[in-house]
Amino acid sequence: MDVILSFNENYLMPAGVLLCSLFENNKGEEVCVHLLLGEGKKGYWQPLCDLAKKYF
Repeated sequence: MDVILSFNENYLMPAGVLLCSLFENNKGEEVCVHLLLGEGKKGYWQPLCDLAKKYF
């Protein structure tokens, strides 16, 4: 399953909630997440990568 998210740093927390729900409800499925990021502080997306590592 491919999922594309597009957001800026103001929507980091809702994106994290979305990914957590996606991963929890699709255990055992292959999930490929593509992030299209808006401007923000350098590396603001890193917590999402850390979240994904906990699941895979």
